Amino acid sequence: TLLGVVPNLWFFGVLWRCEMAATGLLLLEHFNLNVASTKLAESFFVQGLKCCKDPFRAAKIKSMHVDVGPKCQFHTAGPEFEAYIAEEGSQIWRGSLTVVYKDDSDFNSAVQSCRELAKAPDFAASKLSVGPDQRGLPVAITCPFGNSFLLRVASLEERDGLGPES
Repeated sequence: TLLGVVPNLWFFGVLWRCEMAATGLLLLEHFNLNVASTKLAESFFVQGLKCCKDPFRAAKIKSMHVDVGPKCQFHTAGPEFEAYIAEEGSQIWRGSLTVVYKDDSDFNSAVQSCRELAKAPDFAASKLSVGPDQRGLPVAITCPFGNSFLLRVASLEERDGLGPES
């Protein structure tokens, strides 16, 4: 699993193969993803996952940048900026993106927000779904475009080893 640091959300990463989970931690600073709708992407990443839209990005930039703490970002380009995306559709990554929250409160808030978004009319035709919440286990979420996310709380070792200044 690739893992990085953020103040409230600790980070996200891609789990490519099961055996990678035991190999250590890496920082993934920018994750580029083409999406079918920048509006749905913004709602999912900001309202659902509790990321922060980068306030310093110029309006003329051809992608939305969403901060996951001080060092990591999702960059999402939609068809309103890149015409080929309308024809090709959203990018679907193999594996899962893991979002690690600092504590139960932040984790529960994100899971609940994603559940509420999944019921919203704007997401009715999307692929957004939220798996069951089983205490102590990650919650599986499929984003509006079909990418797999796992949300979980940081382990004590992760919390102790990674600080907000990292």
